[in-house]
Amino acid sequence: MVEGWQNIDRYCVGVLREKYQGATDLHFHHSIVQCINDRLLYKILDGVVFVAKKSAMMGNYSLILYNRPIGYAGDYSEFLNNGIGVRNNRIEGTKDSFGVEYVYGCDACIEMAGSKYSRLRNTVRRYSPTFEPGASVEVAKIVKSWSANNQLVGFSIVEPLNSKNGVILQRLINPNVVGITEPNLILHYNDCLQNRGRELNMGACVGIKSMEFAKRKLNPIRTVQINRIKPGEKLTKEQYQKIN
Repeated sequence: MVEGWQNIDRYCVGVLREKYQGATDLHFHHSIVQCINDRLLYKILDGVVFVAKKSAMMGNYSLILYNRPIGYAGDYSEFLNNGIGVRNNRIEGTKDSFGVEYVYGCDACIEMAGSKYSRLRNTVRRYSPTFEPGASVEVAKIVKSWSANNQLVGFSIVEPLNSKNGVILQRLINPNVVGITEPNLILHYNDCLQNRGRELNMGACVGIKSMEFAKRKLNPIRTVQINRIKPGEKLTKEQYQKIN
C-alpha cells in the first residue's frame, strides 16, 4: 500500500485529465496546479487514481488520501488498516479544519436572475467592464502595469478540469484601482463568462472570516463539507521513507 506513489507533475497531467472527463463535483485539490504546488502524490489502483499528501511532524508519519478518488466505489478500510488516512466529502468522519469548499454556477451568475444577484447586476451595469482572457505568461506584465496606476481591475487564474468543472486558483485585485466599489464581483463575473456551462470551485476559507464573507457574497450554488478519518495506525518511519 505504501509503494508506487509518484509526485504529481506536468508529465502526468494527461493521466489525471483522462480520469476527470465526465466526473462531477470535483474538489479544489483535483486541480493539477494545486496538486503540484502542494507536492501531492498519485497512484493508480485498478484503474482508479488516488491522490495523497504525505506529512512528517514531530516523529509522526502519515499519508492522507486528499480527495475523493475518481471512479472508486469501495470502502476505505484497507487504506485505514495500512496507516493511510482519508479526507474527502463522501465519508463519515470529523469535520476537517480546511472547512467547506465553495462552488459557483457560471450560468446562474451570467443570467443574474433574482434578488440575490441585484448587487452583481448593479455593479456590472454601472462600470461596463471589458474582459480579456490571456495566458499565464501575461501575469507578470499585468502586475507590472499596476505600478503605472493603470485602470486594470485585477485578474483571475482559473483551471478548467473538464467540460463541467473548473477551479478558481487565484484572484488578485489591483490595489491602485479607484472608483470601483465591488471589484471582486467584476472579476467573478468575468470568470463565469469565460467558463459558461461549468461549475467553479473556489476552495475553502481555512477559518478566515473575511474570506468566508467574500465567498458567500458571490452566491455559491452549494458548499462541499470536507470530513476526515484518521487511520488506526500511523506509518512507520521506514514506510514513509519507502513512499519518498
